[in-house]
Amino acid sequence: MQYTQAFLANKLAGLTDLDAHNAARQLADQGRPMPGSPEFKALFDQVRKRPIPQGGLFVDKSDLYQVEGQYNLTEWTSKFADILVGGNYKTYVLNSEGTLFADTAGNITINEIGAYIQAGRSFLNEKLRLTVSGRYDKHQNFEGRFTPRATALFKVAENNNIRLSFQTAYRFPSTQQQWINLNVGGNTRLLGGDPSFRQFFKFDTNPV
Repeated sequence: MQYTQAFLANKLAGLTDLDAHNAARQLADQGRPMPGSPEFKALFDQVRKRPIPQGGLFVDKSDLYQVEGQYNLTEWTSKFADILVGGNYKTYVLNSEGTLFADTAGNITINEIGAYIQAGRSFLNEKLRLTVSGRYDKHQNFEGRFTPRATALFKVAENNNIRLSFQTAYRFPSTQQQWINLNVGGNTRLLGGDPSFRQFFKFDTNPV
C-alpha cells in the first residue's frame, strides 16, 4: 500500500516510471529488516509459528487408519477361472484445530469401504486371456459406486500382444474438497462442499 500510493504520487509529480519506482521503493523499505538479518529471522519465525489466519502455520494433526487385504482363490476355482478378491477400509480423523478444516467443535471422522473381485481365464491354448473385474466403493457422505473393468489380451507372437480394454474409475472428493474452511485473509475464505456449510453460513437463506 505504501509503495502504491508513493508511486502514484511520484508519477503525478512528473517523475519517470523508474524514478517513481525507486522513490516509492525507498519509502516502502523504511524499517523493513533485510533478508537474512537477525531481525528478519525473528519476524519470520514469529509469523510461521502463529496459526493462520494471524500467521502462516497449518496445525494439522490429522490421522488416516487403513486396512486392506487380498486373497487368491485360484486354488479352488482354477477349473472355472483365476479369481482374486480383496477389500479395504479407511478412517480419516481430521484435526486441524480449526485452522484448515471446519473442526473447531472437535475432530471430523470420515469412513470409506471398498471391495473388489477379479476373474481371469485363458483360451485358445493360452493365446487369448480374458479378465473381468468389478469394484464397489462406499463413502459415508456419498452414494456407493460400482466400477467395472474388462481386458482381452491376444498373443500374436512371442513377446507380441494385442490388448483391448474397457475400464471405468471413480474418486470420492478429498477431505479438503469436503471440509476445508480456510480463512486466507482479506475477507476471503475457502470452503469445502459439505452440505453443512450451507446452513452454517446461511447460504440456504441468503444465497451468495
